[in-house]
Amino acid sequence: MNRDSQPIELIYQICSLLIAFILVHGTYVGIVRPQADTFLANEAVLIAENNQYVQQRNFYVVIKDYEQEACLILMLWAFAILGYKGQNSLRQKRILGQDILKLPPTLPIGKEDIKPLLDKISQLPTSVKRYLLPRALRTGIQRFGATFNIQDSATAVRNVCESE
Repeated sequence: MNRDSQPIELIYQICSLLIAFILVHGTYVGIVRPQADTFLANEAVLIAENNQYVQQRNFYVVIKDYEQEACLILMLWAFAILGYKGQNSLRQKRILGQDILKLPPTLPIGKEDIKPLLDKISQLPTSVKRYLLPRALRTGIQRFGATFNIQDSATAVRNVCESE
């Protein structure tokens, strides 16, 4: 994961947790618990009138407790996080399909190409630079510029991809 996106992701997760809590707790306070209390009071009256009465089940009674409320909050929070991660993955996939460096397929890369290639990567929009492909390319080109060894460059790229 890119370190630049961590504060944004953290803020998103905190806000989504707060929104999930507000929505679910508001629903519980306004709808679920009053409905469950009303149903249980009606059932208590029916049981007091008739000893043979079989108590009925109600959806609101089943979900009225704090454990179910917490589970619903965490479920909504998890869906929000999954949505964020899925959207990020789709953006990453879109970038993988682009030719960022726009090099001819038969052009070998030499020592003299390192600076222009790094300049092309640095000229990318900031939103694109934080994705995996530009970071892996930059790392590979920088390692090639330092060692002039393709194997070292490939190892550096593999390490970036594995850490992601």
